[in-house]
Amino acid sequence: MSVNKNYDEWDSKETTTPAASIPKPEKQKKAAMKKVYGEDDSYFKMAVYFHGLVKNVAKEAGIEHLIARANLQTWADDFRKLVELEKIEKRLAKDVMDWVVTDNFWRTNILSASTFRKQFAKLAMQMASQKKPSQPKKQIDSRDKDIEFQQWVARGGDPNDFNWN
Repeated sequence: MSVNKNYDEWDSKETTTPAASIPKPEKQKKAAMKKVYGEDDSYFKMAVYFHGLVKNVAKEAGIEHLIARANLQTWADDFRKLVELEKIEKRLAKDVMDWVVTDNFWRTNILSASTFRKQFAKLAMQMASQKKPSQPKKQIDSRDKDIEFQQWVARGGDPNDFNWN
């Protein structure tokens, strides 16, 4: 055996170790990586609140069995994603939760936090479009206080005690 080997011969030989002998890193289980939400966590509270609303709707529709075994941890994670990733304010999320269970169409179509999150934009826009327009403010007429003052005096009120504000 020669000490000097031909480089081409050496280069062409496989120098890698067979795949079976290389140890593979252990994969972590997904469950171990998921966050666990405690009962005092705001996202878990959102999940419990919405589950209660949906449970009432499902009971009225006779489909309570469809949500009876809901995973509130998954629901809490969906609410976390809605707030943290999609930048939705919790107050708006609650308003839409309250609205969705009263809408004739959506109440039986949104039966989970996942569906709620996926449809959130549509739900929020539809809720906003159905809100009653605010009442126009009454125009204040500068003569109103003068008329009120005259009525005050006519009823026997002291002009010095009249409130002009």
